[in-house]
Amino acid sequence: MMHLMDKAEKAEHAAHLASSWGEKRFDSWLKYYMEDDYIALDDGVVIAVDHPGIDSDIWYDDECVDPLGDTEESRKAGFMEHNLDRKLEDFGLAVWRRCRADLEDHGCCSGLYVSEPFVAVWGDGTARPVFLGHEDDFEANERRGMTRRPLSAEELGQLVGILDDLKARYVRRLETYWKRYSGKVASHGYWANR
Repeated sequence: MMHLMDKAEKAEHAAHLASSWGEKRFDSWLKYYMEDDYIALDDGVVIAVDHPGIDSDIWYDDECVDPLGDTEESRKAGFMEHNLDRKLEDFGLAVWRRCRADLEDHGCCSGLYVSEPFVAVWGDGTARPVFLGHEDDFEANERRGMTRRPLSAEELGQLVGILDDLKARYVRRLETYWKRYSGKVASHGYWANR
């Protein structure tokens, strides 16, 4: 069953990766490795999910509307939207869901929609779920050593559930950050077209 790795499993997987790396390089990398989340598949393939940071300084094109707005509600909504859009790695899951809904409702979808999501696995066992993309990109990567691992309906449901759980955790982190540091959240306009 697909699951999020705990600290012990992450340490074991890191030691496995270290066997092929130089000791000095591995030691400096281990701290960052342990901060991220990892999804273990049944066959030993591991999907890395970056631990998202939080931006309190939000930069925007000064010819556009300030994303934080004037009211407390709009400030919080702008802060949440900015961080969820730019910091949380969902591997294209949100767009894939919209495309699936468009296909069911209207019979068409705009965007680079993958009808059957899969996991792209590289030679070292690292992987990335694929919900969106262009077939030419996959063929080029397959020539470089990537293989496609299809997802069963059960695995797809488990993966989507885990990614939704990680998103819920991140939303809770953002809520906590907002409660403590909302006074530090600021937007800054920049000259984009001058």
